[in-house]
Amino acid sequence: MGEPQGSMRILVTGGSGLVGKAIQKVVADGAGLPGEDWVFVSSKDADLTDAAQTRALFEKVRPTHVIHLAAMVGGLFRNIKYNLDFWRKNVHINDNVLHSAFEVGACKVVSCLSTCIFPDKTTYPIDETMIHNGPPHSSNFGYSYAKRMIDVQNRAYFQQYGCTFTAVIPTNVFGPHDNFNIEDGHVLPGLIHKVHLAKSSSSALTVWGTGKPRRQFIYSLDLAQLFIWVLREYNEVEPIILSGPAWVRHCGGRMPTLAGGGALLWLPGNGRGSRTSCGGWEWRCSSRCGLDKACSLIHPSRMGSLRRQPVTAS
Repeated sequence: MGEPQGSMRILVTGGSGLVGKAIQKVVADGAGLPGEDWVFVSSKDADLTDAAQTRALFEKVRPTHVIHLAAMVGGLFRNIKYNLDFWRKNVHINDNVLHSAFEVGACKVVSCLSTCIFPDKTTYPIDETMIHNGPPHSSNFGYSYAKRMIDVQNRAYFQQYGCTFTAVIPTNVFGPHDNFNIEDGHVLPGLIHKVHLAKSSSSALTVWGTGKPRRQFIYSLDLAQLFIWVLREYNEVEPIILSGPAWVRHCGGRMPTLAGGGALLWLPGNGRGSRTSCGGWEWRCSSRCGLDKACSLIHPSRMGSLRRQPVTAS
């Protein structure tokens, strides 16, 4: 393997989020190796928008490796309303984390980007060289540009100091600890919640759009395994793009079956999207199995967690 055993103290920012919790689980379930020391932190441990707090955290932990997941995140409507906030807070978080990692001598940083960083108007298939070829979609340009700048910073740290700072660009992530808020959640968790409500009221499930745009999905526990592989084995600055497009209609069509039946209505005049990414590096994830598990999360006893605040900087 790329990193020798016993030499890694791994700091995971955003450890209380969807991907952070998934990494924590797979490490606890046996993915961690002897001698690896995993430290998961959240906004309760430090405000990463504050340079002094971030530096103090890194001085305390003294990581040799970092998985950087922390971000201010939210759904479509919140992004549209608060583009400036998404830009400023995420730029501060990313700059503080990367520079603190550099200052304490971390050997490697793996950050989490998003498929929304790609140009809104582009040609397909998309690859890593196309990230900066045009502006992202106007709805979430603040968040998108802030995430793009991680790639710029990674390359600059490598050029000037030889740092192994890289990034993963996952597709749409779903799984345990997701945000199932219909207004502010993302594609799959929002659909799953709608299925639950439709089943509870014995009504048809209404979905915006035609279902024809392609979206790529990855189960959070599969992505966690990938992050660990990248941390140990991947030593390039260029980010890794995941692929494996699926029709939104296929995912939506699967959910009523999982929920026990019900009609599915598509509204072509609303929410029509475009294909968000295509991969130069493919990860064969268990999407169907993951979808089955994600649907099982919707249960009356869990409904309180579905209404959690959608915007976090964990």
